[in-house]
Order: sequence, then C-alpha cells, then structure tokens
Amino acid sequence: MVQVKHLSISLLVLTGLAQSTVAQDKVFQPNPNQPVPNRPLPADVFKSFDPAQKTVNLSVWEIRRSSTIQPKLDWEMPARYGLDQNKNGTIDLPNSIDYVMNRRSPVNQAGCKSQREAEFTVKFTSKASTLPKYRVQRKSPIQLNAEKAALVKRGVKVNLDLKPPSVPKINYSWKVERGGRTYISRDRNPTFCLPEGNYKVSLGMRQGKQARSITQTVPVIDYLIVLLGDSYGAGEGAPERLFKIPATIRSKTGKVHKLNGFPYQANRVSPRQIRLFTHWADHGLPLTQRGFSINYGDPRKGGIAKIFRHPDVRKMWGEPKNRMYVEHQLAHRSSYTHASQLAMRLEKSDQRSSVTFINLAQSGATIRKGVLGAYKGVENEPLLKGGRTMRPQMSQLETLLRQRSADDLFMSIGGNDMGFANIIALLMLSADQDVLLPHPPPLSILSGISHSFSTGKWSSIGHPIARSAIEDANGKIHDVAGVNGVGKDYAKLNGRLNQLRQNGKLLGDVHLIGPPFFGSVDTAAAKQLRLLGPSSATGITHTKQPATLFCQVELRATIIERFNTISALEFRWAKQNLLSTLSGAMQTAARANQWKFVRPGIEPFKHGLCGQAPNAWYRYNPSRTIQGNQLHRSGVRWFRTPEDGAALQVGDIQKNKGMFHPNELGYLHLSRQLEKALGPNPIKNRGNRPPHAQPWQLRE
Repeated sequence: MVQVKHLSISLLVLTGLAQSTVAQDKVFQPNPNQPVPNRPLPADVFKSFDPAQKTVNLSVWEIRRSSTIQPKLDWEMPARYGLDQNKNGTIDLPNSIDYVMNRRSPVNQAGCKSQREAEFTVKFTSKASTLPKYRVQRKSPIQLNAEKAALVKRGVKVNLDLKPPSVPKINYSWKVERGGRTYISRDRNPTFCLPEGNYKVSLGMRQGKQARSITQTVPVIDYLIVLLGDSYGAGEGAPERLFKIPATIRSKTGKVHKLNGFPYQANRVSPRQIRLFTHWADHGLPLTQRGFSINYGDPRKGGIAKIFRHPDVRKMWGEPKNRMYVEHQLAHRSSYTHASQLAMRLEKSDQRSSVTFINLAQSGATIRKGVLGAYKGVENEPLLKGGRTMRPQMSQLETLLRQRSADDLFMSIGGNDMGFANIIALLMLSADQDVLLPHPPPLSILSGISHSFSTGKWSSIGHPIARSAIEDANGKIHDVAGVNGVGKDYAKLNGRLNQLRQNGKLLGDVHLIGPPFFGSVDTAAAKQLRLLGPSSATGITHTKQPATLFCQVELRATIIERFNTISALEFRWAKQNLLSTLSGAMQTAARANQWKFVRPGIEPFKHGLCGQAPNAWYRYNPSRTIQGNQLHRSGVRWFRTPEDGAALQVGDIQKNKGMFHPNELGYLHLSRQLEKALGPNPIKNRGNRPPHAQPWQLRE
C-alpha cells in the first residue's frame, strides 16, 4: 500500500508537469468551463499495443472531444475588372481576346491555361466548417494506475510518456463534377480553373474515425457586360488623368526657373499640346515611352533642360500588343463612364462571381460610322493623326465573343446620328428673338437647326456664319441620318445583334440609354447661385418635384461676344423641340427592336451646367464609396462646362470635346439608372439563364 501511495504521488507530480507543458501549446484550446464527462476505463486500452513489445510508453494525458465535424463549403472568384495590372494609376480596359477568354497573358497573370474555352479561377474554401473541439487533461491516478496494471499484467514494462499529445489531422477531399468532367483535390482550400456552369461539389472531412461530407450545387458565373456607342458611352468629359508639365522648377541651388515656352521640337509638338495631353483608358500593359526635353529659362544663362517621359502613341500604333491603347486614345474611352462604374460595382458586390467588361464605344461615332462602319476617331487628337482607322464596333465585338456570350449589352448611340455637335455649335450663334417668334423666319439659325435635325442634311444650312461653325478641319459639312432616317439605321444595327443572339453570343437584353438634359438646375440652387433673372419664368415643373430653371452658358474669350452664349430661352427651346424628339425617336426604336430603354431620370435636370463645380475637381475613385450627399447635393453640376472641358482636355474653350458631357458624378448617376434597368440581383438571375454556348456549338 505504501508503494501504491508513492506511485500515485509521483504520477500526480509528473502529470502536473506535463499539464503545464501542454497549456503552452497553441494547438489545443481546452475550455475550463466546459464539464468533462466521466467514462469508465476503455476495454481496449492496450488493443493498439503489440503483444510482442516488451516496453510501452503510456501517456499521462487524454484527449476528450466535445463536438463533431460539420463540413461547410464556400467559394470565391478573383475580380477581373477594376484592376491596375501595370501599376500606372489607371484601371485596365484590355478589350482583348485573352482577357475575354481569361487566358494567362501579360495583362492577365492570374488567368487560366486553357486555349479551347473560357475558364475562370474558382477558389473553394472550407473555412466556414465547424471543427471538433478538444479538451486535453491529465488522466486521473486511478485510471492511469489501472491502465498500467493491465499492461504490467501482460508482462510489459511501462514508461510514462510526458510528451503532449497531438490532435488527429483532418483530411480533406474535394470532388467537382459537371458534364462528365471531374476535378479532385485533397487540399484544404483548392483552386480550379472551371468553365461557366453549375457544378456538383462535394467536400469530405475525416479526422481519425470520424468522417462527414456535404454536397451542393455551385454556379460558376462570369458576368460579361458590353458597351457600344458614342461619346456619352465612351466617357468623353471624364478622362483618366492629365499629363502636365510644371510651369516652374527649382534647381539644387534653390533658384526657381520658369518654363521657357519653346521645347525641343524633335517630336514636332507645340508646348501647349505637351503640357495638356489627356490620358484616356489603359490596356494594362507597360507603355512604350519617349522623352521630351523642355527648357526652363535660357540654358546659356544657367537655365535647366528637363527630360519628361510620355507614352509614344505613334510608335505603339505599330505594335500589335499596344494597339488597343492607341485606340482608347482615338476613341476617348474612360473607366469613369456609366457602364464601367456599374461593372466595378457588380464586381465588388459578389465575391462568388466575376465580371468581364468590354467598352467599344467611340467618341463622335454614329451607327453608320463607328458601330457598323469603320471610324477614324476624334478629330481634335493632335498626337494621333496619320490615317489610322478603327474597326467597326460590331466587328470587334463579334471577334471578342467568338467563344463567349454577352450577358447584357448597353448602347449609348443616336445623338450624333441627329447632329448633336452641330446643334450645340449653332445654338451658340442663334439669337433669343428667334426663340420668341411663333414661326422663326426660314433664314434664321433655329429654323436651320430644326430642318437639319429632322432630315440630317446639315450641308443645307445657308447662313454663312452658321456653316463655318459646323465645318470640319477640311472645310466639309457632314450629313447624318437625322430623326427621319435614324430608325432604319437602328433596324440595321438590330439585324447584326440578332445574328449574335441566334449564334448564342448574346443571352441577355439590349439596353438603349436615353440622353440626359444638361441645361437646367433646381430652383434652390438657382436662388443660392443668384441665377434668377429675366428668364426665371422659364422653369420646368415636374409632377411632385420642385421646379427647375434653365441655365445660361457663355463661351468666354471669343471674338464676337454676341455669338458665344446659349441662353435660358434657347435651352428651353432645345428641350421642347429637340430633346423630346430625340428621346421619342430612341424609345420608338427600342420598342420596334425589342430593346429596353433606359431613362436618365429627372435628376439631371437639377444638376445642369450652371450648377456649382464638384469639390476640388472631384474625381470618382473606385476604391472609395461616393457619399450620397456629394452626388445629390443641391446645385452640384453633373456635366462639364466649356471651361471644365478646356481645363481637362486638349483644345481651346470653343473646340474641346468634353463640354456638355457628364462628369464623374453624372456618370455615377447614369450607372445607377443602368443598375435599375438590370433589376435586383442581376448576377443571381444570370444563373437562371441558359448556359453559355460551347465552342463546338458556335461553329455549326
């Protein structure tokens, strides 16, 4: 009895030491408040021991499990739009087959290797699973003595093992099945490259003798959005950034040198064009650069020659990998446009899916030239002249969708088909008295606008000053479809879209985006900005909405002051006689071709050109949420004034292309209108559509 007592005491001391050792081990997380169930000595305490063994290490510890394995699987897909792969501060718009197919490429390092069909990276995770909880405690002296006695009785020498025990390892098994294809992995969180579709996914978890499994359906969805159209779709008015040369620099001695004003002209570009070169969308690859030498002061009198680096767009046009970057500059595409902001918002709203965005819109395009026919690009690009021509938007789209299907297609097209730029230029020349006449005389500018707007025959304008205002750089006036002919052009466009749908390349809806009105502001802002004057009676009253007042916009620094203003009366005339007709023609085309018409809403009426500028040239930042009070704050304008356009883009105050286009906030509002048109949960609803056409089906 004395020996047993001493043995018990020694066991208590030894087990106490071991317990202090295990308490420091982070693998185990015993809960001291949880009761430990008492259980009798197991009958097979020595079952795992080999009878031939002469010595056995008996652990002084035991592991008690208080819960069971409960598998739970989840998945996520990495974002595909809203990235900046070349780290230049501009969101990438690749518009390439490799991007659309998610193939591994320099601009898509995280892509998949498959060349036959589009596959997308899907990471499965078991982190939401419930893992067993264990409690590690020392064996009681009675239990330990009983186990030792049972072993000694069999003639085995027993050594007490003080080493902390380990919890049995959890083994994972994944099985992903669809259409005869099976993917298997034993990783805890495996990653697969999978084509789109619904998959049967099984997760099995085993720990020792305990095993559980779960099976569920997982939809792999990459939501493909396409944007076609003109300047309102491309993003004119909201360029990515502006390349500027500082007006002064400071030498090492602290002396300030001013810009000499005449740079070294190896590139044959004027100082003004160098200082104001607008950057548009980026294709995501490293850019070919070239240097510009700029003199600050007279180098012969201590001046400094400074070298600046800038994208060499002329050279990149001849480089196939960089040609899309040059097309972005020709088309004035921007990631701030409405459909782009929508795509980024959808991308961030759901980690279980990804978004592919294609923007083929071109500033200045019409249905005939740009969408269905080739187009040279924006006329006022001083660095991009030389006879370059972009392929039609529909032809580019058909190439990109060779093995994919578009989920939704947005179009912002129709304004240039009726002479939008000509209307703005001629309204600057018209006189208020013509507006007040019940029937303007045939030779008046307003009468010419109405006639050409309907027929598209802008070359029929007879007023000599008016003709000079709408001529291009070569002295030509271009006729367009006009209200009377645009319906036929919409029908031709719909024929091409129907071919896409018949070939399984267009699954969702076609959305035609209506034109917003930019010539008015809400009454409260007008009073605050002291805009109430002789034209205060020309307000627009909406049902259950406060009245809005028409703006007056002036072009400063013009030769003839009379011909530099669009008055409130003229804006009212344009809304009543032009905008309503244009919107009606677009709605008629949408009904005839079974498209959805996206209304811009009445909010733009309250945030027109005569409102206040957003705070500090506010830029939409995709990484930061725009507060509602910034977007809807009374009096904040959502459109670029002529001064805004001249400050942000190349071109003087009269000829810059950015004026009268939405700014970042205007595009943000329009993106929310597009989101409403898609309906709630567009990505989830996408899973209910038929699966995308397979490559072999498209060849038939």
